[in-house]
Amino acid sequence: ESLGEFIVNLADPTQQHFLRTNVSLELDYGSSMQLQDEVERRMPQIKDIVISSLSSKTSIQLADPENREALKKEIKDRINAILNRGQLARVYFTSFAIQ
Repeated sequence: ESLGEFIVNLADPTQQHFLRTNVSLELDYGSSMQLQDEVERRMPQIKDIVISSLSSKTSIQLADPENREALKKEIKDRINAILNRGQLARVYFTSFAIQ
């Protein structure tokens, strides 16, 4: 499930940087139509979680591949915490550019 493109200001204290990324969600294997419906209904909450997670990081943090993987897990865990009908399996960044 593609969430589309996000452009967010990063948390750099001295110089302004922004992140342009596309985010996709993979629902858990065998997930029900109920989970897909819930994801659709909660899309504003889900996008808010993604934006707040992305914008809390600095460009230096996001330049590190390990930190990007940790960010994916953070986003997945925060979204899973609001879902009642199933879980996300993975979060993907299908594009990722820091400027």
